[in-house]
Amino acid sequence: MVGIWHPDAWVVLGPEWKLGYPGFSQRYDRGSVFHSMEGPMTVALAMLQGMAPVSWHFSVPKRGDSFYQHYPVYKICWANGGPVANRKFPAIEHEGVAGEPLTEHQIECDIDIVTWLFDNDVLPWPGFILEDTIWLHSQMTRFGSAPTACPSNRVPVEEVIDMAMLFQEMKARLKALEDYRRVTQAVLNDHELRQKVDDGYRPIVQAVLDDHEKRLEALEDKK
Repeated sequence: MVGIWHPDAWVVLGPEWKLGYPGFSQRYDRGSVFHSMEGPMTVALAMLQGMAPVSWHFSVPKRGDSFYQHYPVYKICWANGGPVANRKFPAIEHEGVAGEPLTEHQIECDIDIVTWLFDNDVLPWPGFILEDTIWLHSQMTRFGSAPTACPSNRVPVEEVIDMAMLFQEMKARLKALEDYRRVTQAVLNDHELRQKVDDGYRPIVQAVLDDHEKRLEALEDKK
């Protein structure tokens, strides 16, 4: 695990008592779970700060410049419907209700969050894989959670996966290009150093040649 807080997230801390289970304070598996708030952001944030036994890692508003993070990514929150699922995955909540597709901003935030988790989760991600690193709340029944319609077909999960893969590929290409530039610059620097050395030797070599020519001329005069 490399990071704890997403560098672009607005940090709004949730209550500490809404974390973990006796004997368990940290998540142990890789992945992410998409949820629907089934309401506006103001109500969800009030619920997070209230007495309801629910908590989650990320809140994604319909609009804005970023998203919220409430807890360190390695902490166990209470959103995925049961203790096993909660101990496994971080939860990503989306403002809105059933029947409302995610906004463009929310999709962009999801891509940003999962690509960050790719490098910063408690275990390395092998990729963006549905039912491996990318999950829906409704799929948590596999881990003993109660059945639910959440996130109510709101998340275009295939689009998020495709765009996250493309973004990760672009990052890899940019890194390869940056590595190539560093190698090229090292070669150019070495060439420049060699050129400076050659320039330094050139007057010495020329002086030797001039001296040799003078000696030949002197020998010719003696003849």
